[in-house]
Amino acid sequence: MYNTIITACHLVNDPELREIGSDKKVCKMRVAISNPNSKTKCFIDCEAWDRNAEICSQYLKKGREVLIQGELCMDSWKQDEKTMTKYFIKASNIQFLGGGKKEESGQASSEQQAPSQQPATTKPTSNQGSEEDIPF
Repeated sequence: MYNTIITACHLVNDPELREIGSDKKVCKMRVAISNPNSKTKCFIDCEAWDRNAEICSQYLKKGREVLIQGELCMDSWKQDEKTMTKYFIKASNIQFLGGGKKEESGQASSEQQAPSQQPATTKPTSNQGSEEDIPF
C-alpha cells in the first residue's frame, strides 16, 4: 500500500524537541489545515525525527506556514478500559513557506527578508535582454 500525505498548514504551537535515548530526537508539532473557502479547520499532530527534528525546533515558531510530506499514522492506547486512537503525520520532508514573522527587535532574519529588502540585481547591458523580453 501507498501511504503519503502532503499538506500546507500553519503551526498551532511552538515545536517541542525531545531526546529519546542517546541518539534519537523527535520534534512534535500541532498544525492546522484549512480550506480558504471554509470556516472549519482540521487540527492534527505532526512529528519529525532526527535531523528534521533539530531543524524544525530551531527555525519554526507558532503561526509559521509549512508544507509537510509524510506518512499518516495511527496510535492507540487504553484509557479507563476504553481503546483510544489518534491520527498523526510522521513527516519525512518539511518545507518552510512564507517569510515568517519579524523578530521582536523589528528586524527580519536574513533568510526571511522580503525580496524588496534584498540587494537589487544589476541592470541589463546592451547584449542582455530587458525585463520586457521575459514572457511571464
